[in-house]
Amino acid sequence: MRNNERSPYYYFGSRTLRFRIPFMQGNDIKVLQELLNLLPDNIVSEPLVPDGVFGNTTRVAVKQFQAYFDLRIDGMAGPETFFALGHRTGPYATDGPVFSSRLIKPGSNGNDVTILQNRLGAFRKGYLNRPAGGKYDKFSQEAVIRFQHDFPDLNPDGIVGPQTYDALFIWAPLGGRTLRRARNGLDTYWLQCQLFILGYYNRPLHGYFDAATEKAVRSFQTDAILRIDGSVGPQTFLALGTSSPYPSSLYYYRVAKGDSVFQIAHLFNQNMEEIIKLNDLQPPDYNVYAGQMLSLPSPLTFHLVEKGETLEQVARKYAIPLSDMLKANPLVPSSALLPDEMIVLPRFRQVMEGTLIYLQNDSNGYNLKTLNLSRLHTSTAAFLGEARPPEIFLFASDRKASIITVHNGKNITTVDLETGVIKKFRVNDTTNYLDWSPDVTKLVLNEGIVLDGQTGREIFGLDGVISPRWFNDSKTLLYTSKGYFNTIDITTGQVSNLFSRPDESIWFFRLSPDQAWLLFFAFIPPGRITVTYRCNLSTLAWEEISSNDFAAAWGRNSSQFLLMARDYYGEFFPWFYCNLRLDDLDSNRSGQVYAKGMELGSNPFAINDKQFALVLFNPSTFYDVKNQARDIFVKDLTSRLITRVTGGEKAFSPNWL
Repeated sequence: MRNNERSPYYYFGSRTLRFRIPFMQGNDIKVLQELLNLLPDNIVSEPLVPDGVFGNTTRVAVKQFQAYFDLRIDGMAGPETFFALGHRTGPYATDGPVFSSRLIKPGSNGNDVTILQNRLGAFRKGYLNRPAGGKYDKFSQEAVIRFQHDFPDLNPDGIVGPQTYDALFIWAPLGGRTLRRARNGLDTYWLQCQLFILGYYNRPLHGYFDAATEKAVRSFQTDAILRIDGSVGPQTFLALGTSSPYPSSLYYYRVAKGDSVFQIAHLFNQNMEEIIKLNDLQPPDYNVYAGQMLSLPSPLTFHLVEKGETLEQVARKYAIPLSDMLKANPLVPSSALLPDEMIVLPRFRQVMEGTLIYLQNDSNGYNLKTLNLSRLHTSTAAFLGEARPPEIFLFASDRKASIITVHNGKNITTVDLETGVIKKFRVNDTTNYLDWSPDVTKLVLNEGIVLDGQTGREIFGLDGVISPRWFNDSKTLLYTSKGYFNTIDITTGQVSNLFSRPDESIWFFRLSPDQAWLLFFAFIPPGRITVTYRCNLSTLAWEEISSNDFAAAWGRNSSQFLLMARDYYGEFFPWFYCNLRLDDLDSNRSGQVYAKGMELGSNPFAINDKQFALVLFNPSTFYDVKNQARDIFVKDLTSRLITRVTGGEKAFSPNWL
């Protein structure tokens, strides 16, 4: 599409942007301003108001960008400057249509389609599960539609036009060109940022593709089992985007010019000494430099973005000065935010009470730890020393903590938190499921093996059943076998049938704490789709309530439950996001967290049923990249507040005592 000076809309890169009277105006200038705002103030000294007007402030910012990256300093955004911003135009784009110069729709082919796919692949909230090929196929169209759905002013039609291009430039700045040694600019800065978050790059973020950047790329390519060439093309773009956490659970503060540790601690109402220790800052002055990325200790409270929100709206919602929000969230465009992203709230604290128990992995194995949320005090209850992640089971339906059971393979450990007594025993089969009887005298494992809770001696056994659970009398088990739900009295062996679903394969079920309701999950042939049912055990009436769920947890009062579903995309199993929702018995539903990597413990709800705990992490299912921090977060059920309560730990199986 051709643009001219009278057109009300200008594709980014379609004209040279310069200072003149009357001022040049247009969406392309707004894109330019938003991109320059992503850089630290040692590169561009003052943030720009993204108003789409090329005034003197914008000219100064362009000159600073040009000077930093050793470009011709003329204050005009032409092909060379666009190239350093990650956009190929003019002499840098002679191999096909310029990205953003035409509509991309089904049937389109060319280098601009390749760039589109690279940008979508490297995007942190990506929905493209294959590398660029230059053909706009159904997978690329689906990814574009999902991208468009995140912005209220975009039409989710799968056609890449002016407004979609603008959003892609701002939100997906990586992927506009192949990156290698001496290719410097904004996209290289963004590459370093993603490699830093993933733990491969530990140098200053400066936007220069130097030897250290190439080394980080090669290390990432090695772990991701890609061609190790040190350049960033379609395969590496896709691996970077897929492996990056979403939402941004790994938060880093970017130091501004003039910042000190004291000022940073004041901004977040945190302890200076903890920031110094966490970042290994050196005495006597503990200096920090502009652009430095600092870890901050927990707790940190975030807002989970809703579609269409802006940073200004979030600041107003929590009565936080916008200047503080901008300072604390420098890598986030100030215009419409991405849904489900986490925006840090400086100096804001979510009220939390109670105690969490969880497993923490270090170089020696796994520790059983407790965290008092009101005092934010952590202590180690036991060292387990296992080689792979065990799982925690609380001992009784009231979830009062005196005995905690941890299993790993054929080893079972019980820990009495009141006395500190630890007992261990082995079982014949690998343990993948466990439930204590309410009187804490027996436990049932796997497919129906009942053990004495003190000695581990087998006292009863069933064959071919799924996940048996105790009733309150501590002698009756509910189980499912071949689609039938039955109860059995282990003292008499008497079996009673409740109801059946023999046409489907029951996967697992969850009994409510008051034992009045049952959630059960069934596979629909050929087996990739699951259906969730809710059953009233008094009337035995059941109904289908959702699909694709793979985890569930009841609240303590039995009136609400969490369901975690897989949101598949790309028609290529197992590519999915985790979609966590809150349901209740009145069929009300609310979205809670939407993330690439998420884990619930078996008992995640707080005592008052108003909060729950979960682990967020970056995925390694598709690329075996470095193991990242698995931190525990506390989510408020009735708001968009979520708080990171552990920092830099590898946490598993959080349960609320």
